[in-house]
Amino acid sequence: MGNPLNVLLAGSRITTFFNFGYVALTIKHVTTHDIGVYTCRAYNRMGQATTSAQLTVVSKKDIIVDSQHPGGLEKIHYLEDTR
Repeated sequence: MGNPLNVLLAGSRITTFFNFGYVALTIKHVTTHDIGVYTCRAYNRMGQATTSAQLTVVSKKDIIVDSQHPGGLEKIHYLEDTR
């Protein structure tokens, strides 16, 4: 999100929802380009409220799918084969 003052535009991948004080932001199929701090600011004549959330994206290539304990994996395979 580069500039912290960017305004997020809704589209087919990014949608917003507001209903009786409930506000939601949905980002479908997030990528590393979506990483950043998202801030919601609400205001009216009575005042204002602000909340922020940090979005972190872990890509599939960053997820370890290989066994970190090969001996344990062998035991799992043995148990699965004996059923």
